Amino acid sequence: MNAHLTCFLTRDTHHRAVLQVRGQVDLTTAEHLRQTGLSALARHSALVLDVAGAMFLDASGIRALHALAREAHRRTLPAPTLRGVRPSLAEALTRAGLYDAFTREPAPAPTLARRPAHAPARTRYSLQTAA
Repeated sequence: MNAHLTCFLTRDTHHRAVLQVRGQVDLTTAEHLRQTGLSALARHSALVLDVAGAMFLDASGIRALHALAREAHRRTLPAPTLRGVRPSLAEALTRAGLYDAFTREPAPAPTLARRPAHAPARTRYSLQTAA
């Protein structure tokens, strides 16, 4: 794990592997994203890259995403799905000619956590992302 980037693997409701990307993807962290994504592609037949939490993604990050798309193609797997693409990333992918190399889906809408029936009335609600 890098101090500026966290990647962790989960599954979504469709049983797809979801690589959650949080933080900054730059020259110092892009290799971590690439290696983690390659490892996920080696074990799973479908991969979703949830980039909604990627606050910054530079050209190194674009190259890492491209490497994952190439590896999926090499393994005859579907291209990774990008979830939660911010407008700046969409623009960077378009400029690099890679916008159509990935399928895209919106980030899930956040939901309010329900208060357990036994919790005191002053318990605050927290914001959670639906899985």
